[in-house]
Amino acid sequence: MDFFSQMLPLLDEGNLTVAFSSIDKETITVMVVMQPAIKDPNVKVLKPVVLTGKAQELDEEFFKRITEPVIRANGIISNIAEFEKATARLENENAQVKKEKEERKKKHDDFVKKADELLKNETDENINQAISLLTSALPFAENKDKLTDRISELKTKVSQTNLF
Repeated sequence: MDFFSQMLPLLDEGNLTVAFSSIDKETITVMVVMQPAIKDPNVKVLKPVVLTGKAQELDEEFFKRITEPVIRANGIISNIAEFEKATARLENENAQVKKEKEERKKKHDDFVKKADELLKNETDENINQAISLLTSALPFAENKDKLTDRISELKTKVSQTNLF
């Protein structure tokens, strides 16, 4: 099997940089560095694999020596990448929930504000309209009991004024 055919399976989760150097005509130093395609700073702790030897020794041992560390690093990188995806997904879901909650609060507050405006002049008609507005606010209320109590109080006021 040739060099590149053996290298291809190791390129699972990013890039490998392979650097060769030699101080003399017999000894070669090879450094294999993982360069993952993810942002997480934890992958920077992955140390390069450094091998030094004569050409024949490296021919025989190169892939035996780098395969396990590279596969292990690919596993770590894969786990971190999955974690990043899950985190991004959760952040997106949380932002959506927050947006929906803000929209519900705004709808609630708008109904309550309109009802409060009507109740500044407590006529039967205004109280009935306020009851209708507060009832419309119920599906958006965080504290439904408090709003239900307020509606009941207003209904009691209307029924008391209708007795006379």
